[in-house]
Amino acid sequence: MKRLSIVLAAIMMLSSCGTQIVLPYSVAHRGGHVDGLVPENSVAGVYMAKRYGYRAFECDVHYTSDSVLILMHDGTINRTMRNASDYSPIGKKTWYKDLSYEELRNNYVLASEDESLRTPLPNFDEILAACKETGMIPMLHSDLPEAYRRAYDVLGNKFVAFDTNYEALKHAREFSSCLILWDPGSTPVDEVIEKLKALGGRCGVSSMNYRMLDRDFDRKIREAGFEVQESIFPCPHEIQGTADASIVLSDFSLFPVKGKKPEYVKKGVDMEVQAGDQVLFVGEQEEEFGSMVLEMEFSGSVRMTVNGKWTYELKGRNITRLGSWRFHNALPEISIEALEDSHIKHAEVKFYRF
Repeated sequence: MKRLSIVLAAIMMLSSCGTQIVLPYSVAHRGGHVDGLVPENSVAGVYMAKRYGYRAFECDVHYTSDSVLILMHDGTINRTMRNASDYSPIGKKTWYKDLSYEELRNNYVLASEDESLRTPLPNFDEILAACKETGMIPMLHSDLPEAYRRAYDVLGNKFVAFDTNYEALKHAREFSSCLILWDPGSTPVDEVIEKLKALGGRCGVSSMNYRMLDRDFDRKIREAGFEVQESIFPCPHEIQGTADASIVLSDFSLFPVKGKKPEYVKKGVDMEVQAGDQVLFVGEQEEEFGSMVLEMEFSGSVRMTVNGKWTYELKGRNITRLGSWRFHNALPEISIEALEDSHIKHAEVKFYRF
């Protein structure tokens, strides 16, 4: 396989950002967690999301057995926590709803490779305090009216209410002008628009169903004046959602906030790539915490691999694809292999450090 190195004349390294495009609003899924290091739904995750440059983070709000609000994605604590006494795995399935908050705090800690982050499970008020300090916006995945009210009391309207339960979201609107995102399931688009109009204020849809959030559905929702949030689309479908969504919730996608300048930019222009050839965009050095954003306009059929982890097969005629990826302790790399003779009219990768 022939490789086209990024030092070819067709590929230039620039200090400017190039053409400006409208980027989606990025939300960190379960906080800015980093596998094995920064725990999900933790105070540390709030600060990591802030460091990475997210504007908001998603969290799952529930009650303990004694009605204390906590953050926990799974029904059990086994995956994300360990025994506090010796940091051993929790043997039998242990459900948070069966435990009091005191039991959770005293008997278990969050799982992390970093001993300093093996902390007790925070309550919701501790998370809200971290949001207030950092300016982060919590996206509350919950149908609990108390969670909305507590967030409003601490942060005013600077939170997002998000759920499948339309009636619960209506309760949030009774006292707050916060952004509300409703997961409508398979509800037809015209009915979705009517319900969003009835909800009023800034609102929109959120869905994990990449088959439902096609361009026609998204266009109708956006033209009606509402938000479209792509919710944790799996690879390779998040690139589809990124093209049309105004908000992206992801474990790894990251479009930095407006005004954040890349460390450097690498470009490729007018490249005729024969089948089997490969174009490489490689960062200058390994980054502890970083991200990259790709904009590419091409014709033909290509296979794109990012950091050896995410693979996409893209095909089209004069189409533009936009993608973003955050990473930890990695040398950033995007390889683009032509599956048939292709023309890459324009490719630009912006590399960020955090």
